[in-house]
Amino acid sequence: MDGADPRAFGCEPRRSIIIFFAAALYFCSGLSGAESAERYAPFQKFLESKLEDSRLSISVATEPAALKAGAEFTLHLRVVIAEGWHIYSMYLADLDAPLSTRIRLEPGPFSRRGKWKESLPGLLKDDAIEKAVKSHVGGAEFSLTLYAPEDLKSGNYPLKGILVYRACDNKVCTAPREAGFRARLRVTEKS
Repeated sequence: MDGADPRAFGCEPRRSIIIFFAAALYFCSGLSGAESAERYAPFQKFLESKLEDSRLSISVATEPAALKAGAEFTLHLRVVIAEGWHIYSMYLADLDAPLSTRIRLEPGPFSRRGKWKESLPGLLKDDAIEKAVKSHVGGAEFSLTLYAPEDLKSGNYPLKGILVYRACDNKVCTAPREAGFRARLRVTEKS
């Protein structure tokens, strides 16, 4: 390869020198795999932090916290939205439906009684999408009534789900984001 023109391989001379030195630094650094992982740990933490959304936090509870089989209970989600941001209502008109907040509950032993309810949204002029849309500012509450079957054995049962939302600040909107939630319900056998 002596005397070969780097352009013959699709590289400009300056670019090939940069690639050579980058490869040399990589292979000659003398770092073991563990040292290399430690070296890039801050970058990994940065990536993980991007998965968390500081615009929204969720708390969840059941009412009541314990019940007998054969009874109904309510699952409550309380969402706190950061100042300057808003999320959309669960129930938007057809044209705006892709923006709507959705809640997916993982399958379990409980059956639904009706559909999700939400706190009253306000009508907000959203400059990011250039229209007025039903939105939640500051916070929102969502609830769903569920039923514990009469033949359900006693025990602690998990309730898990995902809130799917778009957060907007009147200039930009996030792509649809997901925030997981979980709760536990204590069930005792019907006597």
